[in-house]
Amino acid sequence: MRVLNYTALTIIGAGLMLTSCSSEAPKEQVSVQPNVQQPNVQQNVAANERPNFMLIVVDDLGYSDLGIYGGEIDTPNIDALAGEGLMMTNFYVGGTCSPTRAMLMSGVDHHLAGIGAMGEHLAPNQKGQRGYEGYLNHDVVSLATRLQAADYRTYMAGKWHLGMTEELSPQARGFDESYALLVGGASHLDERGLIAVGDPASYRDNDALVGIPDGFTYSSDFYAQQMIDYIDEGKDTGQPFFGYLAFTAPHWPLHAMPEDMAKYKGRYDAGWDAIQNERFAKMKASGLVPANAKLPERVTDWPEWDKLSAEERAYEAKRMEIFAAMIDRTDRKIGEVVDYLKQTDQYDNTVFIFMSDNGSEGAAMQDMELFSSYMEGFDNSYESIGTKGSYIFLEERWAQVSGTPLRLWKGIVSDGGIKVPAFVTYGGAQNQGARYDGVVSVLDVMPTLLDFAGADETTGVSNPSAIYQPQGKSIVPLLAGVSDHVRSENDGIGWELFTRKGYRRGNWKALQLSASDSFSQGEWGLYDVSQDPGETTDLSAQNPEIMAEMIAEWEDYAESSNVIIGNEAPDR
Repeated sequence: MRVLNYTALTIIGAGLMLTSCSSEAPKEQVSVQPNVQQPNVQQNVAANERPNFMLIVVDDLGYSDLGIYGGEIDTPNIDALAGEGLMMTNFYVGGTCSPTRAMLMSGVDHHLAGIGAMGEHLAPNQKGQRGYEGYLNHDVVSLATRLQAADYRTYMAGKWHLGMTEELSPQARGFDESYALLVGGASHLDERGLIAVGDPASYRDNDALVGIPDGFTYSSDFYAQQMIDYIDEGKDTGQPFFGYLAFTAPHWPLHAMPEDMAKYKGRYDAGWDAIQNERFAKMKASGLVPANAKLPERVTDWPEWDKLSAEERAYEAKRMEIFAAMIDRTDRKIGEVVDYLKQTDQYDNTVFIFMSDNGSEGAAMQDMELFSSYMEGFDNSYESIGTKGSYIFLEERWAQVSGTPLRLWKGIVSDGGIKVPAFVTYGGAQNQGARYDGVVSVLDVMPTLLDFAGADETTGVSNPSAIYQPQGKSIVPLLAGVSDHVRSENDGIGWELFTRKGYRRGNWKALQLSASDSFSQGEWGLYDVSQDPGETTDLSAQNPEIMAEMIAEWEDYAESSNVIIGNEAPDR
């Protein structure tokens, strides 16, 4: 049974907004009050009508890559699912893979949950410090453990990146069944690891260390089918399920199936600027960005598209063709999961949460010392790229297109690294969906699912005072129509990653990038990201009091969250 039956509303309160998520230009908006007569989620939970959960995470998907967010990539299944639910246009994550996943699984800031910095990029002064263990530590209780204690069947398929040993595996952290890639990524086509010459990638099938199974064709195919198999095997138990479907696409290396690459042949021949302008225009027309918004400037001296040779243009266009093909295939596999749930009458009682773990990858990874010897074993010729014998990355210019209209990319706490496409959909809603423009955090996922499940902070916890409790906020009241916002305009959230700092409160965003970044002086800036999503205009000089307040609030966040600024900026 669907608990929620909310319609497309325009709800304006505390500076936050629910609007129609139609792809057409927005019409004049009318303020209304929250619909307090809609069904109450908690009442339905008490009546044992608890929903299933399907948490879908894609890897390195940029803000504008989905069709419903303005992109040209064919994503009809994700778009349809988003259109039936609540698009969250200001959904924030941790900036890179494992920090986001630590917050997702714990409901706690990653500096407390064990991934203060990525384990692969710890500074010397962070090593050995509490909160910087490099895995999901035991100061937190996982979402899966809590839901398992609430009598949910718990399943995972995909990327873990929160611990390598059996004691740190998904099974040890509450998943009944799991087939997990333990590290940050791998080949999408075969057994090759992420950065390991001659070594296969590390997977766990429950408690057993394994490789890819026989018949493995593409990562997204395997993970989606594994999730379907898990749910099907347990569908007659009478228990609701929690499925964590953690795709590795479109994370590097860029690999795609030949037929998927062929679909996008020629689509990106117009080049970076033309595709970005096309997306930007669509986003303005749909109301996703203000009409007066500007795109951020380039940060390095990439040549103009028409200054490239014909061979260079063909190579760069194919790079994006492969990236698009990865997203396209993953969309189809998500569609297969949705179709299975519909065919087995489980769709209407399933809460879907979709998100990317961070922005797209713009770093010149191939120039890093970490890759220097590894890259020699691949054929990255034009004819080979996209196949299992190649190893390439999206790189800066296409990453900036992927993140339109946001600034920069993964690993940086500008919005291009930490603001991602996300939505929540509950069952077969028959309305046109809605769009929420208020601030939502990855930290809110755990409180939301616990709220739906009728669980609380003690569920699955033997000694609540000995662990960190979830720090986010449930969005169930918003979904149920009994509240018009998740956070008030005075409720801020902070970030720190690789010495870069950020803080958002209401429409204001304070940002300090690293002095070692070629595109930064290392000074604090202040942006009204409601009007300037690209963080193009620093307003700190005009608003010194607000700037001072935001820095002070970031410092409070850093102290309470155990932030240890690295004494060396990583090569990232």
